[in-house]
Parts: sequence; structure tokens; C-alpha cells
Amino acid sequence: MGTKPKPVIPVVEVLAVTFVSLGLYLPFLSIQYDPNGLIEAMAVENGSLLNKNHMLFRPLGLLAWRALHLAGYTGNSLHVLQAISAVAGAFGIGFAFLAFRGLSESRASAYAGTAFLATSFTYWVSATDVFYVSVAGMFAAAAFACVVHAESHRKMLLAGILVALSIFTWQGSIFLVPALILMFPKRSRTPQSVVVFVASAGLMTALAYVALGFLEHGWMGPRQFWTWFTHYSETATLPIWGRWQSGRVSEAALSALDSLTAARLAAGIRELLKPVQLGRVAVDCSIIAFALLIIIAAWKRRLASLPPVLGYLCFFPFIVWWDPGSDKWFLIPNIFLAAFLVCSFSPMPPRKSTQLIILFCILTIAGTNFVTTIRPRHFDPGPARRVAACVAAHMQPRDMFVAAEWGWPDYLPYLHDRTVVNVINDFAQFQNKGDTITHVKEAIVERLRDGGRVFIDDPLTFQQSDSESLERTTGLTPKDLSSLGGTASFACYNRTIDRID
Repeated sequence: MGTKPKPVIPVVEVLAVTFVSLGLYLPFLSIQYDPNGLIEAMAVENGSLLNKNHMLFRPLGLLAWRALHLAGYTGNSLHVLQAISAVAGAFGIGFAFLAFRGLSESRASAYAGTAFLATSFTYWVSATDVFYVSVAGMFAAAAFACVVHAESHRKMLLAGILVALSIFTWQGSIFLVPALILMFPKRSRTPQSVVVFVASAGLMTALAYVALGFLEHGWMGPRQFWTWFTHYSETATLPIWGRWQSGRVSEAALSALDSLTAARLAAGIRELLKPVQLGRVAVDCSIIAFALLIIIAAWKRRLASLPPVLGYLCFFPFIVWWDPGSDKWFLIPNIFLAAFLVCSFSPMPPRKSTQLIILFCILTIAGTNFVTTIRPRHFDPGPARRVAACVAAHMQPRDMFVAAEWGWPDYLPYLHDRTVVNVINDFAQFQNKGDTITHVKEAIVERLRDGGRVFIDDPLTFQQSDSESLERTTGLTPKDLSSLGGTASFACYNRTIDRID
């Protein structure tokens, strides 16, 4: 009786998918940078490499940046990190396709799931910006492919190592361990396979974090080490992070939808009866298209599609607890969502009408994301960068800006070499309104003493949404900031900028 032949790895197809994905990402690199990307670039250039929450990304970026300098590159690290995100995003799609081919005998289903993932909102935006989760996603997809194609303990060992690398790039990838165990093929559902996989991922992760913890703080007891490992900041954190609250579940659900298409841009039913931007109507259409995909997938009700759903849900409680308002944390869970579609569509329905509906839905989502987000972010600097350029033009190098929000102020230090003190970051350190304001006042006095000027976005002209966001994040109100003083100095795009004397 003959043995079952090993599945053939479609190397040519994987390379082709990776190359096509590069065509989606590299030509459309964003010039509207995520603030986190600017922070990562500053850290790489200033040598602040150790960050336990994503400790692999900065050393990787520094290595690439220095290597390119030796080859004659004279630019900053931001563009290098952006290229790394794009290349990692493309390879991640290639590995995801490899996993999907192992999950499904239908080539068409695998291509459909791959196209859905590659053009989903968060994946596409992250691969054209500077973001460490793109690299974490590449390792996660590679680990997924190893698990699906595992024929020996050696591949399970490799999958565990890749999971550890993903954790090193984004700590949230620790939930890959249970998610991928759920995806073990029948031939690998043995205690030995689980032990090899978990041990390789756990041992490598533990050794790296123990070494980093002792390097930063010296000898620590078990309780002290656990506190260091499980807390975002070495001192404190913002109250919006790491909380359980019922309303955060619906917020995370909206972010999950936002990670596929820009759901927050969608027009409401009443708005459709009035003149409305066509891009917002397109978002409505893409949401309907996604709903159709889910309906078709649910209609198939294949048992094989259940493990990817459970794998996706492994991440959801963490996101609800940590930061439900951001879509970017769904990049890796969406790999499992795409796998759910692949398993549900396999074998692809014989009716051409159903195949055309699936194709149309995927193209609708992709087209909407490109028109509303990817293309504008590539060609248009955006309002945040324009405001930052305007404010910087009114400042001198020795001046300082007091910020009360994330976003446009983050452009000032990296792109314009202007000093910024952000009250949100200070609050995260002091955890007290009074101490935060006192520290900011001390920084203002010191800057004025050194001959610099100090500016602030007039807090009394904040929009209601900005005021609510500030108060929700820190407990501070515009009235608290107005105690810093200041008189109108200049205006930038409907923002009144005060000078504090």
C-alpha cells in the first residue's frame, strides 16, 4: 500500500503572488506617515533601539539603514523603514497564499482569499507606511504556512521560531500560539507536535525577554519580571489602554470592520438623501460587498472553516482590552479571517454567477480602499502634514511647541527639527493632572529662559471631538491647558496658534 505523496509547494505561484503584491505596495508608498512610524525612525537614528513591545523592528531598520549607507545611500531612516514595511507586506502575502493553498485544493479559493487580504484596508495601509506590524504579519503568515504544510517536527520547530520572531516584532503575536494550534492539520494533531511547536516558540521568546529584562534592569524577581513584561510602559500608561469596559466590544467590532474597508468614512442612510462625497458612498458599497462575502461563506457552512474563525477570535479579547479604537491591531487576525473565506469557498462554487459575485465583492473592497485611502496618501501630504509645515515655518529651531494631541504635532520634531512637549505623553508618565501641568510649565520656563519661544494650539478653540478625545485620554480639559497662558500669534489652516510668554 503506497504512502500519500507530500504536497507540492507551489514555489512559482508564491513568488508570482509576492511580486504582484510588491506592485501594490512599493509604487504607492504613503507621504502621510503614521505617528508611530515617525517615532520608530527617530529611535533608529538616535540609537534608542530597545523597546520590549516591538524589539526586533528597530534593530532590523538600523541594520538595513547602515547597510544602505555603506552602499552610498544618504537619506534618512524613514524611507528605509517604509521600504521594509512594503517588502515585508509583500512576502507576508506570499506566505499567506502558501498557507491558503495548503488549506484548500481549490486554487481559485486560495487566490480569492489572498486578494482579499492583500487589499484589505489595514494591510494595504500598513504595507505602504512605516509600521512594525507589517513585519510581524510576515512572520505570522510564514508560521501559518509552516503549520499547514507540516509533515515533520522540523517544520513545527520552524513554525515556533517564526512565531517567536513575530512576538519580538509585536507582542500581541503571542496569541498566534493558540490560534495556530487550532489550525494544525489532522496529521499533526499529536501531543508531540504541540510540544515541539509550543516549546520552540515559548523557549525562544522567554530567553530573549529574560535577557532584555536583565539587560535593562539587572536582576529581577519573578513578580517584578512579570510586571515588567506585561506592562506597556516602564512607569505608567494611559487610562485608555488596558481596560475592560462593555462599550469597548462594539468599538473593537467597528475597528475590525474598519481594518477591511474604511468603515468610519461611510455615509449614513439619511446622508445618502443629500449631496455626499462619492468616496463615502463607495465605502458603503464595500461594506455591503464584505457582507455578501460573509453571507456566501456562511451559506457553505464547511466544518473546515471553523478553526480559522476561532483563530481570529483568539486576538479579539486582547484588542478589546488593549486598544479597541485602532484598526491596525487586526492585521494579523485578518490573516485568519481570509483563511476562513478560503476554507468556506473551497471548492469554489461551480456556478459562474457565484464566482463573479465573489470577484466583484473583492474588487469593490480593493477599489474603494485604493480610491479613498491608498492613492490620496501617496500623492497628497494631507492636512496633518500641512498644518505641521505651517507651524514649523513660524518657529525657529530653538522654539518649543506644546501639543495636546497625537497626529500633526508628531511631524514637527522629525521632519522640521522642532522641539515638542506633548501633555498626553507627560500624563502617561505622571498619571496626575496637576503634576502634568506643573512639568509642562517647568519646561516652558526653561525654554523661555534659554531664549526660545513657546507656542500652543489655542485650547479654547479646540473642536468638540478634540476636547473629548483629550479628556478621555488624560482627564485634562481645554480649561486646564488655558492655565498655561498665551496670546494669539498666528493661524494655520483654521487653527489659532498662541504664543506663551
